[in-house]
Amino acid sequence: MQTLKQLRQRSAVKQEIIALSLNVSSSAVSKLEAKEMADISVHKLSKYIKSLGGELAVVITLPDGEIIDL
Repeated sequence: MQTLKQLRQRSAVKQEIIALSLNVSSSAVSKLEAKEMADISVHKLSKYIKSLGGELAVVITLPDGEIIDL
């Protein structure tokens, strides 16, 4: 599994750009990038991915197999 830092580097976006987009310091971005993606709120993760030019998709699969896109 890729980390946020790897995604950012792959997208060739500087940490400072992410910080400006999230309205936080570069050190806060560094701390965020050190976390497991599963431990980051969906809202914060979505904002981070948008700052890379991407989009976060969340899919729910119910026990009966029904799939719900959020």
